[in-house]
Amino acid sequence: MQKKRARFVKLTRHTNLLRGWLASQYYAREEIVPKIACSLSGNTTRHIRSGSGILLVLAITLVLAEKASASAPLTALSAGLTKRHFLYWTVVIQEQNQSRNNSDQNSASLSGPTPLTLDDLVARDILEPLQGGMQGHSLKQVLNVFDQQSMTGYASLRDQLRAMFQNYSMFLFRYKLLQLTSDDDRASATCEIDLDATPVDDNALTLRRSVQMRLDLKHTAKGWRILAFSPSDFFAR
Repeated sequence: MQKKRARFVKLTRHTNLLRGWLASQYYAREEIVPKIACSLSGNTTRHIRSGSGILLVLAITLVLAEKASASAPLTALSAGLTKRHFLYWTVVIQEQNQSRNNSDQNSASLSGPTPLTLDDLVARDILEPLQGGMQGHSLKQVLNVFDQQSMTGYASLRDQLRAMFQNYSMFLFRYKLLQLTSDDDRASATCEIDLDATPVDDNALTLRRSVQMRLDLKHTAKGWRILAFSPSDFFAR
């Protein structure tokens, strides 16, 4: 505690020295230096903790000090502000950053990534892509959530979806996962599905469907896919 207190006092002294030098220089009348001095006039502790800000101010100050020395003699106060202070702050800030990084890494290694639940996986692999494909008008993305190899009637579904995309220009697709059960690489889900479709023909009526849909799912090498669904005519015109 005493070492931390001594370092804080030393840092405060260097900060006050910097503020005093800025106030004493001719360049304090320029626009940039009053802004720097103003930034140092607040809570000293807060600025000391923000090491990158102090380091930037010191770098600018050293440049201004070199400019001042070329045109006017430096005061005793400004002479005390040399590259030694800049190097001192650099070492202090590097130590603080290294300590903070080590602490963050230790926390991350202890906690580890949170594993996804089955609900998360089904939403990621099926429901979210299905919603995005419908609303983005991407037939390929919609078809990708179905198991093309094992699904009975896949060709018929593809034709239904192709006709729907040709006849409707915009879709609003909403879902809510109600229930989900699994058994090894198979799962069953119940969802509320709402679909609004805007027709290409301005004289045609808007399509609105709201159903409770059952999905039979299969886990494949690419993730979860739909093996069957009911009502099976949901995507029919």
